[in-house]
Amino acid sequence: MEEFNSLLKSQKYAFISSVALALSVFMPWADIGIMSASLMDLPKFMQLAEAFGNNKTESFFDYLLIYSGYILLILGGASAYFNFKSKPKKAKNIYFVIIGYLLLSLISTIIKDGSSNNDFSALNVMGVGMLIFIISLVAAFIYTKRSILELEETEENDNDLD
Repeated sequence: MEEFNSLLKSQKYAFISSVALALSVFMPWADIGIMSASLMDLPKFMQLAEAFGNNKTESFFDYLLIYSGYILLILGGASAYFNFKSKPKKAKNIYFVIIGYLLLSLISTIIKDGSSNNDFSALNVMGVGMLIFIISLVAAFIYTKRSILELEETEENDNDLD
């Protein structure tokens, strides 16, 4: 706790945002009224869909999407760790990896499924977990950038005193 209290205010906000980002994978990302699912539930639902013959896992990109909950949990946890250890540049790089991963997953899904105009599009079924993830990612990125600037200013002030 003492180490947390020694962090700059922006570092604390970046850390808390990163933890929220990691925990959001356990919250509902899709909600269709009668059923909701987190990213951690996605592998089970995909196995169920394959059992009924509705979906086939065929490519590397399918697996990227299926196991996205685990990947985002690991990346979110790593960004929280680097923010906690006062290494915001490494945390910022992880946010870029997260954004790239999400774009790759999104593009591969669009290419595979084509554009859909049905009731189950992402915006219609978006759950609270996805909203928290998006807000946390933006907040973590902003506060990590601020902490980088604050740490650089602190280093410059320390150098000026020498």
